[in-house]
Amino acid sequence: MHRLGLLDRTLTFFGQILFPARYLEQFLEEYRTIQPHQPSEIAARRAILAAVDQGSLRSLSMTSNTLPTLDEHHLEEKPAHFHLADAVNWLKRVGQLSRAETDRLLQMCHRPTSDGAMFHTAALSGIRVGLSTLVTVHKAGLLDKFVTGIKFYLDPGDIESMRQELLGVDRRAQRMNWSRELRGMLTSDERVKPTMPNHPEPMIEAEGLTDSAEIHPTLDALLLADQHQIPLLADDRFLQTKLLNARNGQDGQAFGAEQLLVTLAKNGKLNIAEFSDAWLQLAKWRYRFMVPKPEILIEFASRHMYPFSERLF
Repeated sequence: MHRLGLLDRTLTFFGQILFPARYLEQFLEEYRTIQPHQPSEIAARRAILAAVDQGSLRSLSMTSNTLPTLDEHHLEEKPAHFHLADAVNWLKRVGQLSRAETDRLLQMCHRPTSDGAMFHTAALSGIRVGLSTLVTVHKAGLLDKFVTGIKFYLDPGDIESMRQELLGVDRRAQRMNWSRELRGMLTSDERVKPTMPNHPEPMIEAEGLTDSAEIHPTLDALLLADQHQIPLLADDRFLQTKLLNARNGQDGQAFGAEQLLVTLAKNGKLNIAEFSDAWLQLAKWRYRFMVPKPEILIEFASRHMYPFSERLF
């Protein structure tokens, strides 16, 4: 509900909710696991992709696939035609690098130079460059001079891999923000009561555990609902089924986000546009077993009247 922007309205509707206290530990653990471990690597890839998008770094094609290779970090069994030192020396010779910049880059060069005349010809006609070499140059702060001074080509597979990697990085950053915001709301709002359930000994023994701390925190919500005789709000179908079976299938005893949206709309807490948008977002998140209400279909149909410029779903 937080990601839908409806958590405050949800809390207002219920008045108070019991929230498994151990979930707060889960927030911290998730935050640790999704943090980027090497920010400099991410920054390098963003800069390299920017160079590709700006045209100063080119993508290999079928016609350019036979170009000589520059790779400072190649495997011994896959030798390259040129190494980083070749490019550094050539850029210095043509006036693209200062002495200080040259020295900075040469400290990162660990392989011997090749034929200077051959490199001169290749620099003007085109060289295939290894991604890890570009990352090394970026760490020296000289990527722009490197890719504008020499006609470099990058493997399209590396380009696509970087795009996918950065898409994942951005999604994890978004999750971190959501997690931080949600934890802040849940720990500061008086309508939320962090509560520890009782973990029965028979349950611990049945699971073959030695301590209640070994019980997975996701079960705490089910235990709280059972022990306090209150309904369960959870999108986990297993937890819903367990409680509904224990309560003989009584309506309203266990429900998820979709059913909550319906209830909020029926009670005037959501207008039809908000209800429809929230339902559609759940569908985009691949929630299962959802059937749109007639009023949702009518709302979306009204937004896509002639001329039909967008898909209904």
